[in-house]
Amino acid sequence: MPGLIGACCADCAHCRDICPTGAIAKDQSGELEFNYGSCIACRVCIDNCPSKALVALPSIYAATSRDDLSRTYVAGGRGSDTAEKEDHQPKGKSRAIKIFAKSMHVREVDCGSCNACELEIAATGNPIYDAERLGIHIVASPRHADALFVTGPVTRQMELALRKTDAATPTPKLIVAVGSCACSGGLFGNTSVAGAGVDQFVGIDLYIPGCPPSPQAILKNIIKLRG
Repeated sequence: MPGLIGACCADCAHCRDICPTGAIAKDQSGELEFNYGSCIACRVCIDNCPSKALVALPSIYAATSRDDLSRTYVAGGRGSDTAEKEDHQPKGKSRAIKIFAKSMHVREVDCGSCNACELEIAATGNPIYDAERLGIHIVASPRHADALFVTGPVTRQMELALRKTDAATPTPKLIVAVGSCACSGGLFGNTSVAGAGVDQFVGIDLYIPGCPPSPQAILKNIIKLRG
């Protein structure tokens, strides 16, 4: 995902104009704002920046609210602290997080994804990442789940299925939006056939952006969420 070296920026806004998902904007003060929830990490802005002021960041920012996925870059390249908060615990969910600290059963819900996020979620269980050793288990039914991993922008055909899955999951529960489509709609969302993110339909406790987020990013942020 892109980051800005402010001292090199020519303030041409070319990156904003060519971003395919509109993830880059200028705020009221004229500073560049990056919405990492919408970013698909295509590198178009990095590769086409005339002043070479954009660089690839080494990690993915996750947050407990969509607003916290945005980061404003000011003079000198220093970014706002909004997207770097280490506190991943949603308000009112402390009891649930304590319950899931050592064991969490997860049901994955595909709501119109291209399947890239599903591949990365599946990879968390391979011998390299081995999510089972961390107490994270994939289950086949929402009735057995402690958490839902939701991918995709939520197509019209999947809206009812998502709501039913949410209703079938016992409380306390956690709902995680995995991938840029789930966080904001991505390339496919905010149209007549797909929503602009999962939080239009169900409440979200954690947003993990990326197109797709790596298994390492998924596990790292789930561990932070559990405390």
